[in-house]
Amino acid sequence: MLAAIVVPTVLLGAASAVSSAAADVPPVPATQFAATCDGETNLDPAAAAGPVSDLTSVGAGRLDKYNAGLTVVLYDYEGAGEFPFVPMCTVRYDAVTGGPVTEWMFCTDYLSEACARSDVDGNLSHYGTPVGQLETLEGNPRLSESQTRQISYLIQNGYSYNVTDLESPFHWGGTQVARADGTSSERAALQTLVWCVSEAEYIANGTIDDDLTAACAETLDDTAQLDLLAKAPAAPELTVSGPAAPLATGATAEVAVETNIFNQPIAVQVDGDPIIEICPGVEGAELVDGQLTILGEPDQTRTVTLCVTNDDVAVVSVDLEVNVASPLALHWNQSPHTIQGRECQHYATFRASDAVVLSGGTTVTFANATAGPPVTPGDDGGMNSGSGSANDSSVVSAVDHLPATGLSSWATTAAVLALALLATGLALVAIDWRKRVPAASVTGAHRADQ
Repeated sequence: MLAAIVVPTVLLGAASAVSSAAADVPPVPATQFAATCDGETNLDPAAAAGPVSDLTSVGAGRLDKYNAGLTVVLYDYEGAGEFPFVPMCTVRYDAVTGGPVTEWMFCTDYLSEACARSDVDGNLSHYGTPVGQLETLEGNPRLSESQTRQISYLIQNGYSYNVTDLESPFHWGGTQVARADGTSSERAALQTLVWCVSEAEYIANGTIDDDLTAACAETLDDTAQLDLLAKAPAAPELTVSGPAAPLATGATAEVAVETNIFNQPIAVQVDGDPIIEICPGVEGAELVDGQLTILGEPDQTRTVTLCVTNDDVAVVSVDLEVNVASPLALHWNQSPHTIQGRECQHYATFRASDAVVLSGGTTVTFANATAGPPVTPGDDGGMNSGSGSANDSSVVSAVDHLPATGLSSWATTAAVLALALLATGLALVAIDWRKRVPAASVTGAHRADQ
């Protein structure tokens, strides 16, 4: 048995073809309710201009569509509905949370028709032409596996933003952050970054408008897109291992963290009051306020060593956890119609109930030293080698070197051996499908009512 944890990999990628996916349907039909998406909007969607005065209300035809398992469009990124712009606020029933969830829906086809204008009954139209309802799909086949990974990170986590041209339609008031749950401008900036990824081919060959090309070159260049890939590995891995044999109190244990999740905080939790830090000589990593950040290249794996020192007799747990930007958490919709010979756009949302949380951990046992030099990391035959045992010289077993406790010698020996066994026990690991209930100007092809 090894004092380590190995996380099975999950192969992620874009769907090979667009096909309908099963939708969740409420087991008991809901009654009328109101719903809003996270973040602020410039306009109040509950007091809107146009034929639908309260865009937050899910009643009448909207409620029928919700109860049928459809995704219902509520309002746009700014809180408007009469002349909406993407991204759009939507609501659907979610079987995991057992109720309605709202999600911002981001366009991934800049040159297609948006078809996302919604009336009081939730019917979609394109300048007055009915286009039916959003169809739940498994992906956007136009996107590569790498593009899907990048978009999954953007929608889940947001990103920095910097378009300096004051005349650019993608300036968005000079916002420096792109995020779904922020302001209207920050949400529009995030939509822009999604297009920077989804339209990379058109940007490269010069067949898309110059404003978007310039904005993407400035705020999401090739280096930044590689950073996105490093943050969203195709097969996320997290392995945590420590020395199998106990160490002397005051000694330093080396805990190895092997991962391909880079450039983002990984939470590190230790019990007790040990000293934990990046080991000397390790570059490209930092541990600040319980957050471990490791630099690395996309689709590579590297190992970073943490040094743990404890002055007391104890079994110290070291646990790591990180949210993984997985395409498995993306939810896809498209209006199943063509307008003027062009398909309506594909839309991606981040499904919080499917968020992937990767965790791993190990334990390190610190015991009183026996006669001889203190045990140093590696004396048990190597990290995670499994060679340590209760008979090794690195295991404390001599009773006369322990402090007087009033216990007989056999009881004291048993207590020390129990510590050793704890050191070789299995640590917990889980890929947790986190259950969370969300809280309740563009031109041309960007418009949702085109």
